[in-house]
Amino acid sequence: MTIKAKYIILSRLGGKVLNAIKKYIGIFILIAIVFGSGFYYVSNIYGYKTYLIKIEDNEEVLRVSSRSDVVRDILNENNIEYKESDTIKPALDVKVAELEVISVISSKKILFKNGNDEKEIVTNASKVSDFIKEQDVKLSKNDIINVDLRADLKDGMTIKIDYVTFEKEVDYADISFEKIEKESDELESGKTTTKVAGQVGVLETKKTKKYVNNVLVNTYLVSRGRVKEPVNEIVIIGTGEKKNLLDTEEKKEDKKEQKPVKKQEKKEKQKKQKKTNTKPKKESNGKYIIMEATAYNLKGRTASGVMSGFGKVAVDPRVIPLGTKLRIESTDSWPSYGYAVAADTGSAIKGNRIDLFYSSRAKCLEFGRRKVRVYIIK
Repeated sequence: MTIKAKYIILSRLGGKVLNAIKKYIGIFILIAIVFGSGFYYVSNIYGYKTYLIKIEDNEEVLRVSSRSDVVRDILNENNIEYKESDTIKPALDVKVAELEVISVISSKKILFKNGNDEKEIVTNASKVSDFIKEQDVKLSKNDIINVDLRADLKDGMTIKIDYVTFEKEVDYADISFEKIEKESDELESGKTTTKVAGQVGVLETKKTKKYVNNVLVNTYLVSRGRVKEPVNEIVIIGTGEKKNLLDTEEKKEDKKEQKPVKKQEKKEKQKKQKKTNTKPKKESNGKYIIMEATAYNLKGRTASGVMSGFGKVAVDPRVIPLGTKLRIESTDSWPSYGYAVAADTGSAIKGNRIDLFYSSRAKCLEFGRRKVRVYIIK
């Protein structure tokens, strides 16, 4: 048999099969039309009407019939189970038209652990994201939820949210200084003097604290470094020869001889002052208080009512009354503060303590803590 003959036979056979398939499809369509029309016809004869019921949980659509047009009766007659907490549209007591769709959305019981709170909630939401919105919960990028927001909400589901926050913290600590002793023959043996006053350094530590539902769970070290280096104290110890007693007596005699001359000069000076009718004002009686000084740069209104600024210092009012004019001198290499007014107080400023205002935080850190002489101006 030639190839052409085989092709002809196969073509004829395929045509017969195709005609048979078309015939059976036509018969099936005809039966469906007749059956559907008959069902609809019979239903109408006996007073039944057809309705569509959509169950949201499984997304199926049921074709049911009922003599009643009330939603509640239609569901009951067709044994459609529902709970009073379910969402039914239209409502149970509403009348519907034939072939109208009745939606039944089942309610779900959810265990909601919201931070430190926990409760059971009945909801008709279909998605987890819908439930979160329904509870008026706003999540940040750091918060943790145990389920996908896009997931379907299911009865008996547990949803847990942990709220995560971070807090920055900066601590300062003193760095102690060393005491260095140096001998000098320029200073009399048995005597000592402080050449450089010791100053504590400042160590800055930055941390980040992590809280979950307002409970501290971890602390992370960000950085640690010195913002001010300590200054070592240098003390000079005398090793030189003690002064001769005879030399000392000779100097006393010289002073006695100089006293009449000084008295004469003083009298002449007083005469000149009387002539000009002026008297020199004394700033202080020469007495001073050695006080421990710190520095601050907090801007605002002071305890005396004036604004803070350079020349406004904080004192203990029991030692120095507010409003007192002062002159502050350094006891070391730090530049003297100069004239000031006792204008403020502080919880840490007690007794012989004084707090000096500087305009910058860096200057305050550099100043640190040191001794000063405080003169009260009269």
